[in-house]
Amino acid sequence: MKFPFAKLWVAGVMTVCMSAPLIAQSVFYSGTTGNERFYCSYQLSNGDILIGGKADNLDWVTAGTPIVELSVTCGDGQDIPEYDPLDAFQGKYAFVIQTSADLSSLKKVFHFPEGYGGAVRDIKATSVPGSETGDIFLSGLYTNASNSTPAQAWVGRLDNNFVNAAPTKMSWIWTQFRLGGGKKEERFMQNWDVGSDGKVVYFDYKRPSAGAWGAVYRLKTDGSVRDTVPNWWDHGPYCVSLKPANGDLRSENQADFDLVTSHSGVGKAKKKGKYPHDYYFQGPGGINDNGGGYTGYRSDGKAATTCAIAIDRRNNRMYIGWNTPVANNTHDFEPNIMAMKPDGELIWYSHLYSGWVDENDNNIVDDGETQQSPPDHYVDGIAVDYSKPLSSPDIITLARSHGNAPRNLWNGTNSFHNRFTGTNGNEHLCWIGRFKGNDGIFVNASWQAEYDPWSGNFGAPYDDPVLDGWPDHNAGWADLKTTKSHSLTCDMDGNVYVIGNSRGPVTTSNAYIKAANPLNGGAGCWTDFVRVFKEDLSTLAYSSMFATSCDTSSGNGGGNVKLHTVLPVPGGLITCGYHTLDDAGEVKGGPLPVLSIPSWGTSTVEGEQAMAALLTFSGAQSTMHFDNMSRAGNNVPVKTSVTPDGVRIVTADREEIFHAALYSMMGKQLIAFPAEAPGAITVPGDDIVVGNYILRVTTSVGEHIFRVMISE
Repeated sequence: MKFPFAKLWVAGVMTVCMSAPLIAQSVFYSGTTGNERFYCSYQLSNGDILIGGKADNLDWVTAGTPIVELSVTCGDGQDIPEYDPLDAFQGKYAFVIQTSADLSSLKKVFHFPEGYGGAVRDIKATSVPGSETGDIFLSGLYTNASNSTPAQAWVGRLDNNFVNAAPTKMSWIWTQFRLGGGKKEERFMQNWDVGSDGKVVYFDYKRPSAGAWGAVYRLKTDGSVRDTVPNWWDHGPYCVSLKPANGDLRSENQADFDLVTSHSGVGKAKKKGKYPHDYYFQGPGGINDNGGGYTGYRSDGKAATTCAIAIDRRNNRMYIGWNTPVANNTHDFEPNIMAMKPDGELIWYSHLYSGWVDENDNNIVDDGETQQSPPDHYVDGIAVDYSKPLSSPDIITLARSHGNAPRNLWNGTNSFHNRFTGTNGNEHLCWIGRFKGNDGIFVNASWQAEYDPWSGNFGAPYDDPVLDGWPDHNAGWADLKTTKSHSLTCDMDGNVYVIGNSRGPVTTSNAYIKAANPLNGGAGCWTDFVRVFKEDLSTLAYSSMFATSCDTSSGNGGGNVKLHTVLPVPGGLITCGYHTLDDAGEVKGGPLPVLSIPSWGTSTVEGEQAMAALLTFSGAQSTMHFDNMSRAGNNVPVKTSVTPDGVRIVTADREEIFHAALYSMMGKQLIAFPAEAPGAITVPGDDIVVGNYILRVTTSVGEHIFRVMISE
């Protein structure tokens, strides 16, 4: 939509905090012997940081820090669930702390009453990242998973969002909710998200067995009951089942079942069927002939036990990823991702690899065009890249391959790590893929698979100096080691952030702690690491391990710090987690090297203890952070009018305009334009679509920052 056919509304004056990149790095511990853990983080629009976690006591809180006990009873009359005292993943106090943007000061501590909530595991909001903070949502665990019982979870909305007012209780809470991903706590998945409408979309399941099921649901805005979604299939329609045998996500007529389309725009890769579960059957829904689909794969009647969910809060489109069990002994799991409109209508889906390559382009599955034995594939995360405009969004998918085969996850092009290498197929290896959000077209991918230090067959070093002389993944044929990742997110420039675990990860020249480079001899230890890929996945901007006491001659040691969250901030990132104990209950390894310890932190480790780090690096996002918007609309110091050339903006006092630019709500500059005459500019309409933007005008008396809404 071009400006001449649009209206521009200046919503109000915004006071602005133009944050310079954060300079002082900080790494420290917090806590003493109370089994403290930090699990999640979120940045408010006033710059403050929220960190959620658990502890056995609050003795570690700095004297004088305000401590607020949230009500055990929510606004809907329900109580926060009690925690399981025998579960090491839970604490007597589930808390959210509020710190300054640089972590230097602890402003407030909010916690549920002792014995309730277990742990705060995630913090999300209804707002688009970079804009004013909306309603805040928390989720937590109050029991852990076992071999027969999924982890019990809760999710709900706080009554206040910390910026406009401090919270006092949960407005509502929903406890009919289980987390997938297995027994290890880092595998608890991102299986819920919330839209700008305040509706939570979440996954719930029963363990895989004869009566297993798994489905995605949506809650009403008040959290009272499950919402009905017009184009979802099952039970109401209030859910979409991720169990193929149920008939969900399957075509209902032969024409849809026979539909052949390009598979994510990758070469001659094609897919058959309008819906993802058509893949496993020989006819549309109602025909439960489980002889297998066109690839020969068939459902084993079980449902997915893991699911990743992300909602684009600009339009509430839902992106969902899951893994479907397979029955015919070729492999165990098939990956799927799909995009749905807010009403549940399917937009597109992808299996992330070429199950069928139509070599002769005849839309018929000929002999030899499919592979019967791909490796197991899993979807571990989905993130929306808000740096891309709403008219052409991107999503990022975190996936994983167990081994290698001719039909593995798609290779990248000119990416950091283009393909699987080596001969060791019994490894779990991560993969990050970028897709177009409107149609599922595959853009690019990079593997995230660390080296087996004893492999040999390494390539020559990368040319990029940031990669610090590490061997080029695309130049050699080295064996790779199991690498598992979580906490996928993007910053305002589209860079991709992730936490991983592997042996001796590739680390950059700017790393906080470097791993042993196998080209220089020595072996890296097992460790968690935090990594940042550039937007096009061509290289790394940052990668650092988090481990101490590593023996580079044997590769022993390490594995003593668990990372649980990564948060992009101007100039760098924040990551949090905890230091672990060994099997004897003693502190494992030595402490991390600390930097700039705040008053509420410590340099020593006395037990299982929370850890936080602010790390800066070149190439990190450098973005405007906007403070709360003034509601005094009559104080807007500009006047606007629509002209054939665009929207004309005139300053109220005819101040001389030096520069003006239009930014996305994430703070990314879209266009800049010069002044035409003193006190006036015209914002051109090319390539600007209906939506919300930030307008920054620099004049002779200072800067004016406005939120603007462009509408038809």
